[in-house]
Amino acid sequence: MIPARSRRTGPARSQRENTEMQGFVACILLLLVCVPVGVAQRPDRSRFPKLEVFAGYSTIETNDHTFHFGPNFNASQTDFDEGGRGFEAAVTRNLNRYFGVVGDFSAHFSRDQGPITLTPPCNQPPCLPVTQNAKLNPRLFNFLAGPEVKWRNRTRLTPFAHALFGITHATATFSTTGPALTLSRTDADTGFAMTYGGGFEVRILSRVGFRTSFDYSKAFVGSNALPAQRVNSVGYSTGVIFH
Repeated sequence: MIPARSRRTGPARSQRENTEMQGFVACILLLLVCVPVGVAQRPDRSRFPKLEVFAGYSTIETNDHTFHFGPNFNASQTDFDEGGRGFEAAVTRNLNRYFGVVGDFSAHFSRDQGPITLTPPCNQPPCLPVTQNAKLNPRLFNFLAGPEVKWRNRTRLTPFAHALFGITHATATFSTTGPALTLSRTDADTGFAMTYGGGFEVRILSRVGFRTSFDYSKAFVGSNALPAQRVNSVGYSTGVIFH
């Protein structure tokens, strides 16, 4: 009777062992497939975008800048505000995860007007001063380049700082019409500029983000009629960055 029981239980035990072995092999195969996929999905901290492009709105506020419109008249006499609104565009070539080189272009425009007091020529002095309206539309263009440092991390927020150097070009058209003077002239100055600043980027999508920057700039401009002037300005820009 015992041998007969052994013959009945032997095949059942072998079948269970085969089933367990098949399950074990299936688990091993599943692990071999899933582990590489899981490793590939881990964020690679060494990866970074090679090229980034920014475009957005920009505004600046400058101190007094004297434009020369004639032998007897300079725009500093108007005491107009020379702040401007415009746009900024930049291209960054990242050399590694934290360091890149930036090429930056910005343009700012302003339309200002206000009263000026002039003394017209007359045949019999004393000549009385006359107040009339005048318009001034300063424009400022910057062509800059320099290094940029970014603190890339595991969050969506990336702070950055940069130092840019290049050329600035300032131009303005002054016009006034009245009993004392009728005039419409343009002056242009070109010189060296430097900008220091920084801000932060917020990643919205994998290749699209939002960037905000604050900058302090110095420009050294002059013309044939006036010596070089140091023009200080503070600026703010915000827009979209593409990775």
